[in-house]
Amino acid sequence: MRRIVYKPVPDEATPRPADIAQRRFTAIRPSASWVVDLTDVATSGGMECVAFVGDVFLRYIVGWRASVTMRTDLARDVLKQAADARQPTAPRMHHSDILGRQRSR
Repeated sequence: MRRIVYKPVPDEATPRPADIAQRRFTAIRPSASWVVDLTDVATSGGMECVAFVGDVFLRYIVGWRASVTMRTDLARDVLKQAADARQPTAPRMHHSDILGRQRSR
């Protein structure tokens, strides 16, 4: 079986928000800062896409989703799941390398 590897390629035409976390992953309280990632995972049934939200302070995954396809709403769904589960009362920031990515072979 031939394995296909996808490498994320930045979409230079897509505007990106500023990295306000500046890659300093610390927080002073729970739900103040979240990190988000979307990745492919090899399983016995083939490749699956997994998205997760981690709380920087707690060092705990507060939301995750998996899909057999990389749906565009996967990241949004996992953020909503985390927000519904944690019900943060104060503003929070989240860092993601997802924005502006495209799949290529």
